[in-house]
Order: sequence, then C-alpha cells, then structure tokens
Amino acid sequence: MINPGIDGKVALITGANHGIGAATAKAFAAQGARVFVTYFREPSSYEEDELARAEKAGIGGVLLYWAEHRRSADQVEYAIKASGGAIAAGEADLGDAANIPRLFDACETALGPVDILVNNHTHALLDTIDPAAVTGEGFGVRALSAAGIDAHFAVNPRACALMMSEYIQRYLSRHATWGRIINISTDAAHAHGSALSYAASKHAIESYSRSAAAEVGKYGVTVNIVAPGPVQTGWLTPDQEAAIPASTPLRRPRGCCRRHRLPRLRSGPLAHRAAPLCRGRLEDAPVVCDNEIMARGNCRRNWRAPGAASADWAVHALTSGAANPDTRPTPRISGDPAGRQRRRPAVSVRYCFLARNVLSYARLAVLR
Repeated sequence: MINPGIDGKVALITGANHGIGAATAKAFAAQGARVFVTYFREPSSYEEDELARAEKAGIGGVLLYWAEHRRSADQVEYAIKASGGAIAAGEADLGDAANIPRLFDACETALGPVDILVNNHTHALLDTIDPAAVTGEGFGVRALSAAGIDAHFAVNPRACALMMSEYIQRYLSRHATWGRIINISTDAAHAHGSALSYAASKHAIESYSRSAAAEVGKYGVTVNIVAPGPVQTGWLTPDQEAAIPASTPLRRPRGCCRRHRLPRLRSGPLAHRAAPLCRGRLEDAPVVCDNEIMARGNCRRNWRAPGAASADWAVHALTSGAANPDTRPTPRISGDPAGRQRRRPAVSVRYCFLARNVLSYARLAVLR
C-alpha cells in the first residue's frame, strides 16, 4: 500500500454515509487519517421496509439508490473503528448555509482542525427543458423549474464554495502551512441531457475550484477536482452495468462500473492500483494545484492540448489512453496561477485506469 503521509491528519468528508464518500473515508482512515464524515438523509416516498428489501437484494435501480441514500453513517463508523481508526460523524443539510460552520466546529471538537477537505456531497434530480422527455417512470424526469435549479445550486456549488471559504478562514487563523481540498465533480459536467441542473451545478463547482486554486496556492493549500465517470452507488440497473462498459474502448465489465458497490470495495486493492500513479510521500511531493483528474474510463473522450492550464499529463493519459512522454502536458505549480513555472510531477502512468478506481485519483489529488 502506498504511504501518502497523511497519518494523523484530519479529513472532513461530506456525503460519506454511502458510496464514494464512505469508501473515501475508509481509504483515508486506512492511511492513518482521522476522519469526520457528514451526511444528509433526504426524505423518500418509499417505505423503510421496502428500501431494506432492496438493499438486501442488491439490485441496482431506484429502490437501491434511495436505500443507499437513506443510510446513517453507522456502518462507516463501525468499519473504521473496527480497524482501529478514528472517526466522528454529523448529519447536516448543506443546503442550509448556517450548518457549514457548525460542521467545522463539531469536527474540531471531536478530532481537531481540518487538514484535508473532501467535498463529495451532491443533490441530483433529473430535469429537462424538453417537454417530450418529462416522465414519471424510473427516477422520473421533471420539467426544468426555478425550485429545481435553486435546490441543485444551493447544495452543490454554493455549499462547496462556502465549505472551502470556511476551511481557508480557519486555516489562516491557526497559521497553518499545509492543506488539501478535493472537490468531487462528474465527467458529465460539460453537458448532461435530462440532468441539466445537476450538470450545470457540477460545472460551477469546477469553476469555483479553479479560481480558489489560483487564490490559495500561496498559503500552501492545493485545490483539485476528481471527476469520475459512471460509478455503481446504487443507481445503475443491471442492464446499464452491462451497457456502459461495452461502450468503452476496452469493452470490459470490470471497467467503469462493477456489481460490487463502492462501500463494499476494500481499500487495499484501490491503493495498489494507485501505486503506479503516486510516487513518494505527500510531504515531499512537488505541489500540483488546479488540476481536474478525469476518472471516466474513456466513457467520453476529451483530448486536451498539451500544456492546457488545468489538465496535467496524468489526466491526459487517463482520458486518451496515451502516455507518450513527448505529448504529456505539465501541470502548473501551486502559487503560480499564470503558469510561468512548470514542473513534471514524479508520477508514472502506464495504464488507462477506469472509473471504479476513483479513490486512487482522490489519493493522487492529496499527494499532489
């Protein structure tokens, strides 16, 4: 297992009662970090016993998706404590801005000041401007509305931006010199039919992240984005699990989605797959900031020009499947937003890694 040097660091991870957030919390705890997880159980129209049966069956779709979302953080807490890790949890609706400083207060009381912030929480309801696409089947697709737009932007970019702002204020007040912010986006942030508000709100997160990276690099804080492709967190049906990998160049079911849900993946194999990406300890690594790590498994090709401001060569290799050293763009150095200084990180990319390894990329964002 790689050693990113985060032993004893405090990580605040939002949306961590299930899925990517829960798996991230377990992975960070396995590396010695003390984790504070937050979550919010949205009201559901389904009965609790109906959701319990869906979770036991483990078949992806609407019911399993809501069953995952309705979890408390008890399972995550138990798993981390059982392995000797330190964890605390708090439930809060991040759509209410007043809850953000309360979460930081709770984390500081339980574990100490936050060193690593992972904004993973999200609000996602399908909406469209096409009247013909509106439907009540499955997850349902609603007509675009002011209320729907406001709900997405309150929870996704607004809460993410306010979390970063609260983090930086407290970071500076204690005269800290090392910090990491990782914001989880999606590879569909550029556009997503029938999920207009979700995609737009994620795109706004990426904009906030890049602007923040340019501003806070001088304080020793890096801000990076992890943008995974399809990940099975309960929502993918068996047909979708089969169809999505078949659309990738490798056409392998073990690619961008898998039947084992993320909370059940172990940190060991994930860390092993991160090893080719990560070299050296976190404290010793060159600081790379303002990067978007695409973990889409080639679900959507997106070539970036070498030297593009917000894409390092690892991202280039991941999205294109190429690792030609002659075409690898170099990342900007934190604190150099103009990009005048460029340095190649000590990273080796030899494979086209797929979206189920999203935690590997989260570790890369911390390492760099």
